[in-house]
Amino acid sequence: SLRLDPHSARVHGSLSMELLKKGDVDLAIASAEEALRLDPAHGPSHAILGQALVAKGEIEKALPSFEERVRLEPANPVARYQAAWVNERAGRLDPAIEGYREAIRLKPDHAEALCNLGLILKARKQYREALDLLEKGHAAGSRRADWKNPSARWIDEVRALAEGAERDGEK
Repeated sequence: SLRLDPHSARVHGSLSMELLKKGDVDLAIASAEEALRLDPAHGPSHAILGQALVAKGEIEKALPSFEERVRLEPANPVARYQAAWVNERAGRLDPAIEGYREAIRLKPDHAEALCNLGLILKARKQYREALDLLEKGHAAGSRRADWKNPSARWIDEVRALAEGAERDGEK
């Protein structure tokens, strides 16, 4: 349970998440920064700060927050996924691929990581691996009530690309 202690990183971290949910990005950033001033090792506050910076469109500034959470919580698949996602948005595809692979290693049914990695590999014309990942991501995501990604369409597109590439003698 949270104590209403103004000197608690957990309190400021929770407050920053609520502020972010309500759309008050600047206050969320300030509260997350205060949480990290109080406890620089509070991983969730690094993630919230990163999310708030992303919401502000400051992808480059967000990346160190997500990378620090990975450093603090290397076995956390959510931390790995978030860092990979931000790397992807920043155009750093090799670190994004590595991060998605690590998230999947830690949580083999991580639907978003499976699909995002599949889409990157589709763009790199690695169709067979992309198809496998998208199928696994779709299977994992379809079991969730909140799954809204068009993963079935992605599978159809990649399957057609893979078949065309095989006919043309590519991978």
